[in-house]
Amino acid sequence: MRRAKMKFDAISLSFKVKAMKPEQKIFQDILRKLQVSPERCVYIDDIEKYIRAAERIGMKGILYKKYNQLVKKLCELGIKI
Repeated sequence: MRRAKMKFDAISLSFKVKAMKPEQKIFQDILRKLQVSPERCVYIDDIEKYIRAAERIGMKGILYKKYNQLVKKLCELGIKI
């Protein structure tokens, strides 16, 4: 099976940041690297407490359950896939 290639604009690694989700420092690190405000970001995870942590700093959060649900939520936010 072929693996899809992924492209990321920035990566935040917990061992480099010395913080782990749901600590705010890990979210703030990626915002700094991307140079964007939290309101312009969508955080997707299958762990609700991580979603809530991202939302506390102003990110939009999506609790991942199923692919189709994720696509629908992203579309509702005006994100084209």
